[in-house]
Amino acid sequence: MYIGCMAQQTTQRENRETLGGRLARLRKEQGLTQIELGAKTDLSQVLISDYERGRLQPSPDTLIKMANALEWRPMSFSASKVNQPAGASQA
Repeated sequence: MYIGCMAQQTTQRENRETLGGRLARLRKEQGLTQIELGAKTDLSQVLISDYERGRLQPSPDTLIKMANALEWRPMSFSASKVNQPAGASQA
């Protein structure tokens, strides 16, 4: 019962997470600094910081670059699709 409760809390947290917050979390999970992510994506540390803080929104192409660098599917950045398997259609 405890594990199910924790999984539900994690899902609720992910659904409330902003795009910038998700980018920061994924970057940290990969053990990357903003500078290292910038080197992998040809983006500046300042720009990555602005994305993470929600000051700017990345373009779709930039989002794909970042997702590839973070080894994450781009659809995972969308809160409504975070737990949806690849290839599944949206309801």
